[in-house]
Amino acid sequence: MSAVAWAFLAMLLWGAAPILGKLGLARTDPFLGLLVRNGTAFLILVTGLLVAGRLRLPIPVDARSGALLAGEGIVASLLAQLAYYWALKLGSPARVAPLAAAYPLITVLLSLILLREHLSWMRVAGALLVVGGVILLGR
Repeated sequence: MSAVAWAFLAMLLWGAAPILGKLGLARTDPFLGLLVRNGTAFLILVTGLLVAGRLRLPIPVDARSGALLAGEGIVASLLAQLAYYWALKLGSPARVAPLAAAYPLITVLLSLILLREHLSWMRVAGALLVVGGVILLGR
């Protein structure tokens, strides 16, 4: 599959996920909900790696890469997802998801500052469109 096809699939799945999350959080604490979500994903990933014969010791990840990936997991899969679950539990998926989905604005800003990527008119226009879309969807 191409990058565009994978991105389209991700969009569809991420679009459906808040509905499942909202329904699942109706009678569940967000901390426990996050444990169930990530625990299930963990078990599926480990099983898939074992079946494919791709999980072996020592794990072939260097220390720096492992630390960066662990940090990304803590930030995105733990802290951000927990904040998102609290927002989803307390609010409407139609209002919460677009705001949370505006994260590319932060990514672009941080990539400019930390990775010294270049700012182009296309990125500025894209950021403005994202902000405008979030405002429109939130109303």
